[in-house]
Amino acid sequence: MLGKDTSLSFKPVYKQERGLDLAILKSNIMVASIICQIVSNTIGPYSVNKAILKKNGEVLITGDAFTILKNLKAEHPVAKILIGMAKAQDAVVGDGVATAVILAGEFLRKAENLMDQGLLPSTILKGYDLALKRATKKLEEIAIPVKPGDEDILRKSASTAVNTKITSSPETVNEFSKMALEVTKRVISEVSGKTRLKIEDVKVIKKRGGSLSDSYVVDGYVIEDREIVHPDMPRRVENAKVALLRSLELKEISGSWWEALGKNMKIQVRALEEHKAFLEKRVAIVKEMVTRLVSCGVNVALVNKGIDEIVEHYLARAGILTVKRVFLPDINRIAKLTGASIVSDIFNEDLTSDKLGKAEVVEEWKPSEKENYIVIRGCPAQGASSVIIRGGNEYALEEAERSLYDALHVIRNIKEDPRIIPGGGASEIELSKCLGEYAQTFEGKEQLAILAYAEAMRIVPQTLADNAGLDTLHILTELKAKHGEGMIWAGVNVIDGQVDDMQKIGVYDPLKVKVHALNAATDVARIVLRIDQIILAKDRKKEEEPKPETETGKKQIDALKKVYDLKL
Repeated sequence: MLGKDTSLSFKPVYKQERGLDLAILKSNIMVASIICQIVSNTIGPYSVNKAILKKNGEVLITGDAFTILKNLKAEHPVAKILIGMAKAQDAVVGDGVATAVILAGEFLRKAENLMDQGLLPSTILKGYDLALKRATKKLEEIAIPVKPGDEDILRKSASTAVNTKITSSPETVNEFSKMALEVTKRVISEVSGKTRLKIEDVKVIKKRGGSLSDSYVVDGYVIEDREIVHPDMPRRVENAKVALLRSLELKEISGSWWEALGKNMKIQVRALEEHKAFLEKRVAIVKEMVTRLVSCGVNVALVNKGIDEIVEHYLARAGILTVKRVFLPDINRIAKLTGASIVSDIFNEDLTSDKLGKAEVVEEWKPSEKENYIVIRGCPAQGASSVIIRGGNEYALEEAERSLYDALHVIRNIKEDPRIIPGGGASEIELSKCLGEYAQTFEGKEQLAILAYAEAMRIVPQTLADNAGLDTLHILTELKAKHGEGMIWAGVNVIDGQVDDMQKIGVYDPLKVKVHALNAATDVARIVLRIDQIILAKDRKKEEEPKPETETGKKQIDALKKVYDLKL
């Protein structure tokens, strides 16, 4: 469990010591190895979860490598480098974080062995750079193109990503893969001849109750836990003209009596006639407000803040479907989907028909007594899609959400670069074989570094076999034999516990993810192997006050104190 265990703080062993370059390098490699051990058993269908204890007492249970590293308390610079690499991997391709971290750790361990044999870090890095270039070229050679309409490969590729986190049943994994594929069809678009798929366009709603298999995709944008404010308002509006408003509370009208009331100021009425005139004035303002909405053609109003009861009454009489307390992120997203502009003040800001959004249907949807949704369908901008995930507890819901996003990233990566390579460690074994042959073309010390890089590639199938409880030595030996016979798609079938054809069983990896993971892991090795000292910076807060010895120096210090209000 990740909690107050000080072994995870990774405080620097050396501060500013010279002559201990090798010792410092080994210390840094040790830290990287600890990080790798934390995430090494999070890959494959038989991966495990970690329980992370946060400072506020909350517990996070996850098997996602990026989530684990993101929440890891790390003080050592090398640990922070690895965490930064994980963040970059997740931000760019959204998958392959565990693979990148494991490879980086193995590259460093192999480099440590080479340094023990007398090789310099510069020589090792030269060999690593040569190996990376050859490995990238080999991956492009073995990759196979994906046809634009081949949904089967997209679904199986998504299943490969989902299978490492959702282990409830193969049926659930299959359903989540289908949901991810269905969602991408709705949000994907072509921009300047390039595929555009923004994952943030997808609205994910998590609801307790039921099982993961009860999750489903909703055609349209869903506003959760909101309902229409008045019973007399329509529950469904077709050909909707949507107005996005900040508020429909009288106290929000700037320069009015009600703005003063909203600021806890009192208005004193001396006679009954004055009170009656006050109420009539309020009704007149409300009617004017509603009239402006009706004159622009508004039949749906989504409000960020509150609505006064009298306003709700007249909106219902006008037949305008109205929803209040809509969160600002939802308002902003609906503005992009419908083409609407957000209006802050109806009276002081011109509300015209060109500021309204459009949608084919806006309706209230109640799938159960405890669930209220507002669904917006048929928006002009593509991307109105929502997913409702169901699960028994909060931990399952959060992990299912992360799994769905992983599947969406995999499909996006294949859409952007429609090439796939074998999963299950098959591509790593093929790279190991290729680099072993490539190393024989060199006669210098770079040959040893390339061979070490080739051996490091085997850590991926080895980890998969270890996590599944298989005989690692037997699996690796059989994999080497199969690839020696030219079976480049031979990988670890952890479900059946044997070496199998990855194309036959449908285990694929996007080429883009693997190439980025290799580059990221090699970059980490390059950075860490160039560090020969760890120097702690001084704390500026504890700097000593200057001690001027002359009168001129004292005057300068006094001037600084006066100008910058310093307390020296």
